[in-house]
Amino acid sequence: MMMVLLTLVEAQEQVVTREDLLRACWENRAVSDDAINRVISRLRALSLDIGEGCFQIETLSKVGYRLLAAPQNVSVEKTPFETPLAEAIPSEPARISRRALLFGIGSGTVALALGAGYAALRHTRRQETVPSVLVLLVLPFSTLSNDAVTPLFARSVTEALRGELGRVSGIQVIAAMSSQAIAQQQLSAGLIRQRTGADLLVDGSIATANERVNVSLSLTDTHTDQQVWSTFLSGSADNLLQLQNDVTAQVIQQIASKIHSNQPTTIGPTYHRDPEVYRLTLQAQELLENVRALRMTDQAEPAFDAADEADKLVRQSLKIDGNDPESLLVLAQLTRNGWTRTLAAQPLTTMQRATASLEYIRKALRSDAANPAALVSLGDYYRRFEWRWDDAEALFKRALAINQSMIEAHWSYGYQLGVLGNALEGLDHALTLFQLDPKNPWHSVALPRLLYLCGQYEGAMKRYDIEISAAPNNVFLLYEVYFTLFTKGDSSALQRYAFRLAGLWSGKTMPDGICALLKRIPAAVAALNGQPQGLITQLDADLVAFNAGGAAAATLHGRARDDLPYIFAMEYAWAGRFDQAITMLDKALAARSLYWPACLPYGSTPFPAQMRSDPRYESLWTRETRLADAIERRRVAVEARQMAGTLPDGRDVVPVLPSSLQYRIEKILGSSSL
Repeated sequence: MMMVLLTLVEAQEQVVTREDLLRACWENRAVSDDAINRVISRLRALSLDIGEGCFQIETLSKVGYRLLAAPQNVSVEKTPFETPLAEAIPSEPARISRRALLFGIGSGTVALALGAGYAALRHTRRQETVPSVLVLLVLPFSTLSNDAVTPLFARSVTEALRGELGRVSGIQVIAAMSSQAIAQQQLSAGLIRQRTGADLLVDGSIATANERVNVSLSLTDTHTDQQVWSTFLSGSADNLLQLQNDVTAQVIQQIASKIHSNQPTTIGPTYHRDPEVYRLTLQAQELLENVRALRMTDQAEPAFDAADEADKLVRQSLKIDGNDPESLLVLAQLTRNGWTRTLAAQPLTTMQRATASLEYIRKALRSDAANPAALVSLGDYYRRFEWRWDDAEALFKRALAINQSMIEAHWSYGYQLGVLGNALEGLDHALTLFQLDPKNPWHSVALPRLLYLCGQYEGAMKRYDIEISAAPNNVFLLYEVYFTLFTKGDSSALQRYAFRLAGLWSGKTMPDGICALLKRIPAAVAALNGQPQGLITQLDADLVAFNAGGAAAATLHGRARDDLPYIFAMEYAWAGRFDQAITMLDKALAARSLYWPACLPYGSTPFPAQMRSDPRYESLWTRETRLADAIERRRVAVEARQMAGTLPDGRDVVPVLPSSLQYRIEKILGSSSL
């Protein structure tokens, strides 16, 4: 155990493969995979036995392990709303020193904790082998403390998990007696699968220390005999019910993406909503749509008013039913976007807001694990902030199997497909989305975006033109057209666009955002024509303001604050300032922003060749396994003509639209656009 722990420490937060561990700790002796699994499990149990703390062992499925400093759990439910979320979210943890870790283990005084670490960094797509029903085996939780309360709580948590998971559509849970018998035999995961048919094992350990109850959880895939997820939770001994609820919510979150997408909508009881809760939440949801539309048109104060009212309504509904999933999802959206005045005033990153919103999503899934809106919310979190592409896809497909008209599922899934290069499939979802909700500007903009990614430039610009004619005050949309034309390098089209905007607003009071855009476009035109200094001066000033806390609102014209570095990167790049562009792109990727898919590697408008030839640029796309996976999928997609882009040999590719898509586009835009 000590040798494995030291090997992980000395790796300095880099991945240590199982082969590395065999060489370093077993001297390449022939030992089974179970030997490593047992040591890792015992190290996690040791962390519980010592107490709360400072590190986690992250399992990377089919890759290895990584030792990380673990942040404290962020729990919105346990933090009063009046308390700034910034106080509940820790700063980035420091690296663990070997000396400090050894001292802590030797003395038993350093508190240790395991943080959440999902494993599947580069999934092999196995849709064809996913079982029609997911079979789970919940092993009895082990106890690491010799007191009267811990064994009782362990049995309670185990039974609660079986009960909650048994309500989830597409899941079968092996009964308690059989689970106990299997646990006593101490079989490997593979043998358990052979004897019971279980696809996943849920296991855990519980320890009590300093009036805190610490729970370690893990999921093991019996098909690969690999642990695919683990986490650590800690709660007060005075509130064990809350901790039990947290445990079930975490497990349901992880399993939700592994259920076959074509399962029936319900198994067991459905969630029954109070009529007053339904009324209040419906009003809040309508206000949320207004918030986004107001932000897209640069109306910040009315947007705050609507968001504050929505927050007030759902808090009233949660006083009636604290587990209502729809109310919880409204709070999740408000929190993630920082839309209320209270939330917007807190200096949090987009990632921190999203992490806080995840607690509401988990609670919604625990209340109704077949709720399509909750499934989509979790999938969108995975897509946007964790790059868990396959898990997100499974959640989107399951939501659409439950409700084929699930607007947010078509929206989020379509964007993910565009990022990963499956633009033709994404366009199909964008067309469906447009048919379902053609008047909502936030949803209708998906159509020109996906048309553009499919190489249908004229069709995309025609759709943008229609949208602008209907809403010339849509600042979000106006900037998007600017980005499209600028990164395409079309200075003439950009100049014509500026003339058109000026004409639309001639004699009218122009919003600040549109004034700023009309000042920026001439500078961008000059930059494309070899005179970049005017745009660079504007960019430098914007960047100084951004770094000083400017644009501090969580969303700007509907864009997440942490998408702005990606936009800065694009503008610096096409202005010829490649060092600044690489720095900004680095910052954007660290914040999980892939804002403009056409500029990603193999896209139709990649960053300029001089920037791409810089080794620093190349390293940006390979340092994260999940990002490297996305880029490789894009390359494969371009070769398969699923997306407009550039092949490694320099050839440009434009996919041929299937006749079914051509027909649907013609109905919306007319045949001239094709």
